[in-house]
Amino acid sequence: KPGHIRDSNKTTLKFLIQSKGFHVVDCGIAKDDLSTLKQKLSDSLTECDLLVTTGGVSMGDRDLLRQVLISDFGAQIYFARVNMKPGKPTTFATCTVNGKQKLVLGLPGNPVSATVTCHLYVVPACKALSGQEEPLPGKVRAVLQSSRPIKLDPRPEYQRIWVKFASGESVGSASNTGNQMSSRTTSMAQSNGLMILPGRSQELQEIPAGSNMEFDVILTGDLTTAL
Repeated sequence: KPGHIRDSNKTTLKFLIQSKGFHVVDCGIAKDDLSTLKQKLSDSLTECDLLVTTGGVSMGDRDLLRQVLISDFGAQIYFARVNMKPGKPTTFATCTVNGKQKLVLGLPGNPVSATVTCHLYVVPACKALSGQEEPLPGKVRAVLQSSRPIKLDPRPEYQRIWVKFASGESVGSASNTGNQMSSRTTSMAQSNGLMILPGRSQELQEIPAGSNMEFDVILTGDLTTAL
């Protein structure tokens, strides 16, 4: 429809969470006004143990999630800004509804930001709630292969990459999946990992072309072996 955008976040996040074995309830879409958002949150929190939202957590006039959680649900906000790229506006809160503690993870609205933060926050939270003792994702090491220098952001960056391992090798070889803008869903769709690049410093401004520098990688998909 004119003036509308497709909701790719719901489909992506539902599939991702369900693929890890967790039940998902679709609570619908809330308009960006106080009364509608309050009612939608009330209905959703009654039904869910962990509520995941996308959008409404940045600095715009219509980013109302934190305001409504605090004023209408007495929520405690544990964090609302994270030193990371993408995913800076990610928000975590708890509140009590009908005598039960509820968890709320407010993810950014940009598709890649929402997917990355789902891997980093939502899936581990689901695992922890289900009783798993080690809910955090595992990491491997890989060298970032690039024919051009990669400028570092002031924040640590979770670059979408494809990583593979040569037979018998413990350190993989990785290449990024192109444009890393948080709106470019293809960068996520074509990746199998998130490489954690450090924030820019005086000592390290960029990753030089042809560098053999190793970085941690959080796996988000299947590994392949280079022949």
